[in-house]
Amino acid sequence: MGKQHVMEVVAGMMKQNTGTHLLDSGGYGGRRWQMLANVDLTQLPRAWVDEDGYNKSMFWHLVDAIDSVADIDASYLQYDAEHTDDSWYETFEAFCKEKGIEVLDSMLSINHDTTIDGIFQAWHIEDADGWSYTVISTHNGADYRGGYSQPRIFNAMWEDVICGTNDGALYCSNKQCGERWYTDDAYHWYYDGNGNMMQSKTFSELDCKCTTCGSELVA
Repeated sequence: MGKQHVMEVVAGMMKQNTGTHLLDSGGYGGRRWQMLANVDLTQLPRAWVDEDGYNKSMFWHLVDAIDSVADIDASYLQYDAEHTDDSWYETFEAFCKEKGIEVLDSMLSINHDTTIDGIFQAWHIEDADGWSYTVISTHNGADYRGGYSQPRIFNAMWEDVICGTNDGALYCSNKQCGERWYTDDAYHWYYDGNGNMMQSKTFSELDCKCTTCGSELVA
C-alpha cells in the first residue's frame, strides 16, 4: 500500500480504456488512454518545456497530492461491479446517495488556467461520519467533454489536489548563474532574483532564455 499503490492506481486511471466513441474525435490511436498505453508514467519528468510551452506532469501532481487510496474506495468498486448496466457516474452518484455521502465541492481542471499536461475532475466529499475524501477522475479521451476514467476515492487534502495546477518554475541551465522564473497563474512569468520581483513576461516573451547570461531556461 502507500505511495507505490497510489502510483499504480493513478497510472491505471490515466490508462483506463474509456472507449472509442465516434464523437470523441481521436481518430485511430489519438485518445489519451491509447497514447499512454505503453508509457511508464513513473519515468516522466515532473516538468518539461516543449513546442507547446511549459508543462507539468499531471501524474506526479496527483501522486504528490494523494496520501493513500481510501478504504471506502473498495466499497465503491464493489458497488459499481454489481451495477454493470449503469455508467461510472451513475454508480458513483447512487453509491454516495446510499451511503449518505455529501459532495462539498467539485472542479474540472480545464476550466482554470493550468500548467499540467492533462485534464482531471475532482470532488470533495464527506461521509455520514464526517470523514472527508477527494474523488478523482482523469480525462482519457480526445474531447474533454467525455472519456473520463472511473472515479476513485482517495485520502487527500482537497486543497493539495486542486491547488498548484497553475504554477511552475524555470531555471537557468548555467549552474553558475542561478536565474529563476516562476508563474502562479500559468501565464505571467516573474523573475526571482537580485531583489527584482516585479519583472513579468509571458512565456513567449521570455523565449526560454536567461536574461542574465543568455543560457537556456529549463524546467
